[in-house]
Formats: sequence, structure tokens, C-alpha cells
Amino acid sequence: MYDHTPLDWLVPSEEWDRFCRFVEEENGSLDGYLGDEAEQAMAEYADTDEYASVEERVDQLVTAAGRRPEDGFKEKNSGLLEDWADADKTRVTVKIEREVKAKFREVAKDSDQPFGVEFARALRTYRDGGRSERVERKLDRVLDDAERLLSDLQPDNGEDTEDSSEGLSLAERKTIAICDELGEQFTDDELVDTIERVAEVSSDPSIEKYRGRVVDRLGMERHPNADHLWVPHEVADDLTGGEPRVVRQPVERLDREERVRRIQLAVGRAAAERESGQVRVQTPAVQEQVLDGDVSRSSTLSLMRAASLSAGIEVDDETSPAAVVVDIAMLEEVDLELTQEILLYRDETETGLLDGPTASTMGDYIETPGGRQMPAENERAYSDGGSYRNRSLSRMPGFGDDEDGGAPESRGDGS
Repeated sequence: MYDHTPLDWLVPSEEWDRFCRFVEEENGSLDGYLGDEAEQAMAEYADTDEYASVEERVDQLVTAAGRRPEDGFKEKNSGLLEDWADADKTRVTVKIEREVKAKFREVAKDSDQPFGVEFARALRTYRDGGRSERVERKLDRVLDDAERLLSDLQPDNGEDTEDSSEGLSLAERKTIAICDELGEQFTDDELVDTIERVAEVSSDPSIEKYRGRVVDRLGMERHPNADHLWVPHEVADDLTGGEPRVVRQPVERLDREERVRRIQLAVGRAAAERESGQVRVQTPAVQEQVLDGDVSRSSTLSLMRAASLSAGIEVDDETSPAAVVVDIAMLEEVDLELTQEILLYRDETETGLLDGPTASTMGDYIETPGGRQMPAENERAYSDGGSYRNRSLSRMPGFGDDEDGGAPESRGDGS
């Protein structure tokens, strides 16, 4: 027989309300479900649920495939944009199985947050998919590897060549072997030494090829403040604040989809920096300042067209050179998530790809939406009253639905 006890914790009101709505939508009622769902969220947070061992085995599989498992604990404590210090709190007395609560408290006490905030974080992670979502993502990362590895076992697979299109190629197997020998962080010298020894290559082009494959597979990038050191993306995220990954990464490391997102964020931020919320950026600026000159003019135009939406971000190719035209107010109507990402990028960083050191050349590329060329230093004269330049992200429609936070307060437990 289960021994239940109430939590009696102060929990951020908005997160608790959202969790209650989530439970009701999932089950059709709160009665008989609220405590069970909250208990499951706490169990997953404390890694005491029945599927904790499953995720541990999946992590072993991911590691064996030469990839780096996600940091589950970091995920539990990430994604919180607001400060809960001054947030309204609700006294929650939902009943939880006593052993689950004890295990949760044991894990949560290592945080500098009160138990009610850690509980809210557990609820948020659970609403976002929790353990099942993480396990599915991890399996997706190794599924292709497993299928190709099994195809290698077929007797008619053909010769084992560096560029084999069936199964894992020799280069892919060497890449996995290199990844298996590297730690959570490593220097570039360590990476090169491992590549030369395991892959048995010495030429600069071959080393560069394997360097790219290894860091992509492990989800690594150069340390923002120490170029010789490779660190996980999450570490770089913490060190770079609000700069999006697709913006700070070298263009050569980005796939097509990521390059398209880079363009959207760069031109969107340029528009959000202006009083009008509108900007026009011609192809040369996109090619040189957004894509660092690493992409041809024709490929740049192709990426600009891919970045175009039904409204808000459009390509004007009636002019020469063609230009991408942005209207943040219109973009908000068609893609609220992208707009929020753009404003977060603007608000948390001092400069963007289309300003800062290159500001003196902006007048060559920026025009009003009507097509009139306008020097960058005069762009504030073209204004609709400052509707976006001074607009806070937290005041955007719909953004308040995702408010969370975490700030120290008393860790008192009334149970």
C-alpha cells in the first residue's frame, strides 16, 4: 500500500496553473490524475521512475556510436527565461508517494533553488515530453547508424571503400573510433593527434575532413574564449549568453537549414533594431556579412529565397541586386516563434551580424521598404513610432504563456 504525503510547497503560480491545464487536457479531468502526474514528474526528475534504466542503456548505445549523450540534469535546469524571485506563488498540497518525495528532495537539495521552484522545473520538463521525449531524440541520433551497421553484415554489401554508400563507410567507422577516444572536452592538438593515429592520415585536408566529422558527431564547437579548446554546444551556450548557435558557428559547419535560419535571425535582428521594425538588406550584405563570404552569390540568393515566408520576410528579386525585406510586425502574425527568437537575440546581445564592426558599410545595403536608399546613420528618421525598437520580448502576445524562472528563496518545506 502506498504511503502518500502532501508537498506543502510554494510553487510559481503560472507554472502550476499550466501543469493543471496540461493534466486536464491529457486526461479529461484533474480528479484522480493530478497527483499521479505530479508524482511521475518528480520521479523522472529524480531518476527513480521505471524507465530511468532504459535511458541509461540508451545513453550507453549513444556513446558506443561515438556520440555524446545529452546532459539530462542540465536539461532539467535549462530553458527558464524569467526570474521567479518576484513571481506569485501558490501553496501546493497535492499528495505524493512519500518515497518519491524523499528521493526528489535528495536530488533537489543540490540546487540553490527552493524545492517549490525545482518542483516547477520538474513539471515543465514533464510537460515538454520528459524522459520519453529525450529517449526518442537519442534513439533518432543512432538509428541511422544502427541500420547502416547492420547492412554491413550482409554478404552482398560490396567492397569496403572510403566512400561506400551502403552501410557505414570506412571513414565513418574511423570517425566513431576517434570519438570513442575523446573526452567531454579536448584540445585541438589532442583531436589532431587522435585523428592521425586512429584514421592513419596526415595531410591537412584529411585532418580537416575528420575534424569536421568528429565535432559534428559529438556536438562540439570551439570555446568562445579559447579557440584551441573544443567544448559541448551546451557549454558554449552558457558562455555566449543569447547568441544563437547558428549565428556563432562558422558558416562552413552549418547545413542548409541552419544557414537559412542564420539569415532569418540576422536580417530579423537588423529590423528589430530599427524604430520602424522594417529593413531591406541586399544580396551583397547577406553574402559578406551574414554568410561571411563563404557562399557564392547564386547560393546566397537561393538561401535568401528559402528564408522567405508568406509575409514578414520576403525576397524582392525585381531589383538588382535582389534584397530580403523584413517587416517584424507582419512576421509576428505568421511566425510568432521566430519573432520571439529574433527579439531574444536582439535583447541579449550587443551586436548582430549586420551591425557592430560593419556598421559603416550598412548604408550601402539598407533601404526603406519602399526601396529608397537610406544611410544607416539616418535610419531612425524612418519610423512608425518605435513600435519594435523599444518593444520588450515579455510583452509579445503569447509569450507570457511560457513564463518560467528560478530565483533563490526560503527552502522551507511545510510537510
